[in-house]
Amino acid sequence: MFEIIKAWFSRNVFRANPWQDKFVILNFIDLYYKGQRDSIFGIAIDSGDNGDYPGNKLIIHVWKYSAWIKIPNIIKPWAQKQTFTTLSPEATARRLEQFGHLDYFEYHARKYGFRLQTRGIHTNFGPSTMDSQSEKSRYFSFPWREFDLVLNALCDANGVEHIEKSKGVRLGYKEAQAIKDKMPRYVFLLKDYDGQEIRAYCHMEKRVYRIGTGWVKKYFGALRPTRTFVELDIAFDGETGPEKGSWKGGTIGTGSRAEKGDKHDAQYLIEKYCAGTHRAKGSHYQMTFIRREPDAPYTNETYRKASAERRGEAYVPIA
Repeated sequence: MFEIIKAWFSRNVFRANPWQDKFVILNFIDLYYKGQRDSIFGIAIDSGDNGDYPGNKLIIHVWKYSAWIKIPNIIKPWAQKQTFTTLSPEATARRLEQFGHLDYFEYHARKYGFRLQTRGIHTNFGPSTMDSQSEKSRYFSFPWREFDLVLNALCDANGVEHIEKSKGVRLGYKEAQAIKDKMPRYVFLLKDYDGQEIRAYCHMEKRVYRIGTGWVKKYFGALRPTRTFVELDIAFDGETGPEKGSWKGGTIGTGSRAEKGDKHDAQYLIEKYCAGTHRAKGSHYQMTFIRREPDAPYTNETYRKASAERRGEAYVPIA
């Protein structure tokens, strides 16, 4: 008898669905428990669509939890009229004969409500289509939680800072790329997970932000605290990781950010990167630091030349 009651309870009152990170309560409440941790509170009404997710729902968000409660249908899904334009002549003729037109409708959920988050508030007031032309939603950020970039500098192996963005200075993409192509970079010889030797060409990037935008920046500009981030930009002269040589390709560039307590030193950060565990194709791998080599610039030709040499081919520069 107990087993029968337990089975009925688990089927109709409280059912776990680990594949979707949710519990089903009384067959009309879906309780999700692995949502966004930056959520504070939110409430919305969702119409559902005419496909996989039908029916109206009341949605309540509290921190990482959200309850989707089935309610009577109050609002209808949003219907968008479309026209077939890529049918074959035969299919076009059949549809015209059957329906007399080439029109069809796409149905999307309507959503009305808001969600308060730690950095802003997200509102919905109409169709939810994932299309900027028809989506009716807005996000309003809190200016005291936004970051304002005041300095972006590229630091080469000689310790020279090349200002990419600062007060009165803003380099375009081509100007910044020209600096990157010419400046000397730190060069480190590494060993990939499979024993293949790879060179990493690196430079440091420093970004300084002031906290606060909008009216906070306008009225309290000088009082805003600063946050500085330093990162080692890493460009390999060949593909790395288990995916190299595949249709997708391996990793050819990455970065290593200096966290609190880390040295702002290129060799320290590349050794930190090698000591870390990386993931590709569902497996984990590491790289090994061998030594530092003479500084040198890095361009796309550097990558092409090294790749050709590894394949045993003659390198032909692009004219």
